[in-house]
Amino acid sequence: MVCSSAGVDSFQRAYHRCMGTHVLELTNEEVTLLRHALRHYLSEFGHDEADVLRATKKLIARLPEPTPAP
Repeated sequence: MVCSSAGVDSFQRAYHRCMGTHVLELTNEEVTLLRHALRHYLSEFGHDEADVLRATKKLIARLPEPTPAP
């Protein structure tokens, strides 16, 4: 079966809507900025917020590494 890109896009949107997930398209600079911001956010928490620390570390681990410029 061959799908058009519009069909794939609408399928992906429906899938993410049903799964409660979101897709962000970020530039290399934005990924780097987000990674730095989350690390700074982590540094502001103490031991009482262990659940927030774990969730933030998991999110940082899921971020892709910026791709090198050609």
